[in-house]
Amino acid sequence: MMVDDEGLSTDTLFQILGNSRRRFIIRHLYQTNRSTDLKELAALIAANEEETTLDEVTNEERQRVYVSLYQTHLPTLTDSGLVHYDEDERELTLDRHALEDHCVEATTDSWLVGYAAVALVGVIAGVSLSFGQFSGGASSLLLVMSLVLAALVVAQYVQRTRTLANQCLLSFVD
Repeated sequence: MMVDDEGLSTDTLFQILGNSRRRFIIRHLYQTNRSTDLKELAALIAANEEETTLDEVTNEERQRVYVSLYQTHLPTLTDSGLVHYDEDERELTLDRHALEDHCVEATTDSWLVGYAAVALVGVIAGVSLSFGQFSGGASSLLLVMSLVLAALVVAQYVQRTRTLANQCLLSFVD
């Protein structure tokens, strides 16, 4: 799995999240907001898959999941940069910035509409003022109203981008 200097591609991220065990790991690390021991994760995943409690998970079930995590899923998650693994402590930690960066990147396209709206307001104000159809006071008022409108458009798109980024993050952990 290749991760370039620009981070994960959307296709790579979806490939990583296409596995229920990897989604479980990311969800658990996100929700607990702490490092988690690999054995603990193996037991939690085994209990989830067997639809039982932690106490009822057998050593065989736990070991089967542990081997799968260690050999397959852990390398995929660490190579992607989504998770860091401390070999000495055998603990996994979620890199929240990797997820957040992807979500923010995925929502920045909304800025194009905001910039287009601001540019349109500027052109309309500039054309109106250049023809001198308004008195000095009216021109000033039109200019201030144009700036306020532009600020409102930008504020709305900033809020929308934040909302989309939060929804993106929640979609990874739910």
